[in-house]
Amino acid sequence: IKGMLSQGFTALNRFYAGASEDAQRREALDFLLGEHSDIPSVYGPAVDRQLKAFESQFCTYEQLAVFMVTWNVSGISPPSNEVLNFLTFMENEAPPDLIVFNLQELVHLSARNVIVADNEGQVRAWVRALFDHVNLRFGYPQYDYITHTSLVGLLTVVFAHVRAKDRIRKVSIDSVKTVVGGTLGNKGAVAIRFNVDDSSVAFLNVHLTAGQSKAVERLEMLGEIHERLFAGEGKTRREDRLANVEWKFLTGDFNARLNLTRPEAIAQLQKVFAAKDDYVAALEALRELLRHDQMQLFRPYSETLIKYREADITFLPTYKYDPGTEVYDTSSKARVPAWCDRVLLWPPENGVFEHRFYTRRELIMSDHRPVTAYLVIEVKHIDPLRRDEVTKALLEKGDLRLGEEDEDADDEERALRKSTGDDNREINRPVS
Repeated sequence: IKGMLSQGFTALNRFYAGASEDAQRREALDFLLGEHSDIPSVYGPAVDRQLKAFESQFCTYEQLAVFMVTWNVSGISPPSNEVLNFLTFMENEAPPDLIVFNLQELVHLSARNVIVADNEGQVRAWVRALFDHVNLRFGYPQYDYITHTSLVGLLTVVFAHVRAKDRIRKVSIDSVKTVVGGTLGNKGAVAIRFNVDDSSVAFLNVHLTAGQSKAVERLEMLGEIHERLFAGEGKTRREDRLANVEWKFLTGDFNARLNLTRPEAIAQLQKVFAAKDDYVAALEALRELLRHDQMQLFRPYSETLIKYREADITFLPTYKYDPGTEVYDTSSKARVPAWCDRVLLWPPENGVFEHRFYTRRELIMSDHRPVTAYLVIEVKHIDPLRRDEVTKALLEKGDLRLGEEDEDADDEERALRKSTGDDNREINRPVS
């Protein structure tokens, strides 16, 4: 099996170049046969947006299971496969359709590493280790590598189950640096977006600025990340911009802190530990601590964060530990324990989803504990012929308005349409 994995990893680039060509041929054939939802709409983007209210009339829906991992690894090398098994334990859930690993501090954020951005060796080692682990864990060849992206200490890697890989297309990556006017990447984000059937999904991996008093700065940084990712300097089509991705997964090291002193936080944690044999009492003590969590306190004041949903936190703070121990920070800085590491979801309006589990894993080699989440969302498949029938019927009834000014298109996008001969029609992609 290891030989098969090694051969498979060595051939990844060649394999996926061929897979990409096959996908392009398949999309072209679907387009010619009228079986592709990307057939340009003759009615224009204004009608397409109005159609969202009627999607149930021409769409079918299918569940997509997504397993998310976020872990600030503090510059360590990849652990053994046996250790990683604890990271990818699926509780009682079936192997998911997508597995998405999101790592932070892949390299130590020294001045040299930040300026030179020297992370190639660590990226290669972690991608290889995760590829081997996933296929050893679930059986080769159950999962295929889709893509990865990195920025200094950030790394996101996506794997898809063989039953789901052919449903994925239009894969793209992006990154945002948020330090020193966007020139340094020790803090920022990486992102991967693609379509599954006819729904768009994006995975954002962030590392926000540290500091007990930097909560507002972190919110501003989060807003900047959402504005700049996939913005494409005005050249990205509207449906490909992050704002119009239907399902957005946001994860990483948010550096969110507790508005408590360390003695206050430790005292409350002692109440949690004291009630370890009484789950209800322990959970109540934990919730008292969560009342001081900056992400929850500041969420109503953030136009970005308020859109995201998070499952109930029922696990201990994930930061900061003395590496290799179960003891919260005993250094001279004596950081206050906090839930820095999170997994959030921004669903589309009326989107159907479920959190199956949300927990931390007891891997102790870093000063952060990894957090994992298993979510199930519904993605759609558009029937193009049925969509056209519904569109015509709605236009005849007057339920759709034809020829309205496209108010959401900016001047740069209108100019782009004219330059490409696409001023009066647009790829028919649902937008949220």
